Amino acid sequence: MTRDYNALTLVLVPLGALLATALLLQAAVSLFYTPDSVPGFVMALVYALPLTVAIWWTLRRFGIRLYPDFSLPPPKVFWGIVVLYIPLMWIVEIISSFLPPTGKSLEAVLNFITDHPGWSFLTIVILAPLLEELLFRRIILHFLLKKYPPARAVVISALAFAFFHFNIWQGIGALILGLYLGYVYWRTRSYWMTVFLHFITNATGFWSIYIHQSLDSTASQVPWEARLAALTLSAALFYWGIRRLDRLMARLPRTYYLASGNPHKIRELKALIPEGYRIRPMTDLGFEGPLPETGRTLEENSRQKALYLARLYGVDTLADDTGLETEALDGKPGVHTARFAGPDADDAKNRALLLEKLKEVDNRRARFRTVITLSEGHRVYQFEGKAEGHIARVPAGEGGFGYDPLFVPDEGDGRTYAEMTEEEKNRTSHRAKAVRQLVEFLRRRFSA
Repeated sequence: MTRDYNALTLVLVPLGALLATALLLQAAVSLFYTPDSVPGFVMALVYALPLTVAIWWTLRRFGIRLYPDFSLPPPKVFWGIVVLYIPLMWIVEIISSFLPPTGKSLEAVLNFITDHPGWSFLTIVILAPLLEELLFRRIILHFLLKKYPPARAVVISALAFAFFHFNIWQGIGALILGLYLGYVYWRTRSYWMTVFLHFITNATGFWSIYIHQSLDSTASQVPWEARLAALTLSAALFYWGIRRLDRLMARLPRTYYLASGNPHKIRELKALIPEGYRIRPMTDLGFEGPLPETGRTLEENSRQKALYLARLYGVDTLADDTGLETEALDGKPGVHTARFAGPDADDAKNRALLLEKLKEVDNRRARFRTVITLSEGHRVYQFEGKAEGHIARVPAGEGGFGYDPLFVPDEGDGRTYAEMTEEEKNRTSHRAKAVRQLVEFLRRRFSA
């Protein structure tokens, strides 16, 4: 079960776990080694283990889950992101050249690289991108985006990333690069995209330090007037590029996970929502259920299911709750439509019970009502569709599911939903009407 969190706790919990573990490890290492005799693998462990503990503890503390993510943006977007990263790295390099010479706090990094090139390459170029992006983008930023507007979430995660480096020389660069990495993750939701950018940064820095045997910026040897001109040009290039890239990435199709395990419902929604919107079942997250449905209304149940999945995995979600409301039974079965004959009842038992209750009733008016909830970013939207009709006295038709063999819509030719083809049903059904509202909303957002 997820636990509530805010920006402060989502940042302080991992940083606190990381710092506490790092201090304990350093204290333990100092008992066995002098500063000049620490083996390379121990240095790598002192770096990687605190991050691993911070990741594990954050997931455990907040009850949130990760799901498999192997996605990369389309080639045009991918290379646009990479090319735009070049002037940004120039900006960081030039700004760093105006800082005072590197302090003693970073001498250990230089010694680690020169004394243990193999272990330092593994740590700095391989492990750092994987672990740091997992913590600061895939976990901290990913879940902040479900609580706050994107700009605020990106800034908070970048500040946490800068603080993690514990010194001004790396911190300023980490802040600038962290803002771009956060922006890229917000737009693409691709962990591997940010890992690749981080890899480029660290590989470039590692090679420069290994060749020059110095942590100080090589640009510091260039006259300040030339550096200022280069900084202005780089900033202008980056500004021009980010505007073009933003328009391109804003049109990337977003993925919505459907909070339902009902295969019929999944198929219907996929058929109703046009191409360009990626709808995936919740099982793609590794989630089998159950979903909470303790609301007193369809609106409450739909919202409850969408937010549960959204907060558990930090993803955009869709959920719907559908109810059959009969006039003669005061709106029943309503929110209990799927469980009308009991928690373990199937469709046949639910239909049989409804027919039994309406056996001597002349008023067979009824309506199907669907409420769809969209949890997108940190906001929630709801859309409702209704289909008026009546309950047949005997089931008819082999198609559809649930109460479809009993429901005869007014917008039809006297056949039940189960007697119609899927295309015929989707023209006038309650779910189709709710989905049309959803799609119109998404199109307006997409073209805005």
